[in-house]
Amino acid sequence: EIFDCVGVARYVFVQVAGSNALNLCEVRVYGSVYGSVYTGRYSTEIGYAISQRMPTAQSSTPFNSGISSKAVDGGLSGVYEADTCTHTGNQTAGTQEEPSWWRVDLEAATFVWAVEVYDRTDD
Repeated sequence: EIFDCVGVARYVFVQVAGSNALNLCEVRVYGSVYGSVYTGRYSTEIGYAISQRMPTAQSSTPFNSGISSKAVDGGLSGVYEADTCTHTGNQTAGTQEEPSWWRVDLEAATFVWAVEVYDRTDD
């Protein structure tokens, strides 16, 4: 799914409601270095994801194979066993639910105009 979002950010977060686990198979952030001119082009016309191979983090990693960097590795399988998807645990802290999250660090203030999220297709 593609989310159009015009703004400046260094970090882009994906969060799931409630305390459910979060699984992502690819997250592509489209944009340009802050100060560039926004062209108004839709993200699929841009063709280059500035998020690829950038540093990532997530709320938890209960399975060694579900590390956060898999969401920016270029793999679009959608199948967890293909080893290209992230996986957080269910988040609970005492009696209060905390949402699971994933984050990419664009390493500088970046003009972001779209985020494309690829979810798992096998669950």
